[in-house]
Amino acid sequence: PFRQVEDLVIPVPALDRPTLGQIRSRWDWARRIESNSSPVEEVALVLGTFLGPEEKWISEEEYARRRGSFPGILGVSQALWIEEHQDKFPDLKDLLGKVHIDFPGTVLVVAGGYRLFSCLHSPGGRWFLCWGWPVGLDSLGRVACK
Repeated sequence: PFRQVEDLVIPVPALDRPTLGQIRSRWDWARRIESNSSPVEEVALVLGTFLGPEEKWISEEEYARRRGSFPGILGVSQALWIEEHQDKFPDLKDLLGKVHIDFPGTVLVVAGGYRLFSCLHSPGGRWFLCWGWPVGLDSLGRVACK
């Protein structure tokens, strides 16, 4: 089950889901959109985890199973918006270097059939969007949901 683990709530406006053309204009390595279940309406972003209170780590398969049954997982549109507007949210800046934030609502397929979703990492004192596929979820991982 999803547990909210930060007291942070960020209002995010309604955002369109990007087309493959829009994604490829920024990330030309993207071959196709496998799924995009991210919301298009205005949301209140919260950060949480799918780890149980006593768990320190779950496998990639278990992470996928737990998030697959949870509605409201945010995707690349919300990640880009947060990256662009991060300076407006001091509580988000307080998490820099302490956690990373997954946005698995949008899954891309790249060459070789590899699957990726967007994440925010914080090297150098700012949040930056990157793409990856986790080998699991640990206590430093946060999942962006509504």
